[in-house]
Amino acid sequence: MKWHILLEVRLHGEPEAVEAFLDDVMERMVDAGIEDPAVGASLQAGIVEIEFVVEGGFLEEAHQRVRRILAEALRLPANSELVGESTRRAELVPA
Repeated sequence: MKWHILLEVRLHGEPEAVEAFLDDVMERMVDAGIEDPAVGASLQAGIVEIEFVVEGGFLEEAHQRVRRILAEALRLPANSELVGESTRRAELVPA
């Protein structure tokens, strides 16, 4: 089953540094096999939306996979929490 994930993250730093960081995050997500990653950001405010699709047999399995991948992609410290996480079953409609 595929799950659509949307995360809202607040990043601190100069807009150029945030943009470079997000480029790196996107590259690591693609390398980890994440489907359809997208990043939207207000660089001045430091608010970032990260959106993608992940495979998982059930919701908790998908969340565990997402947390592992994002902890690595965002270089989160151990035991950190994601805030503003939204998940829904991906409704993929053929073109």
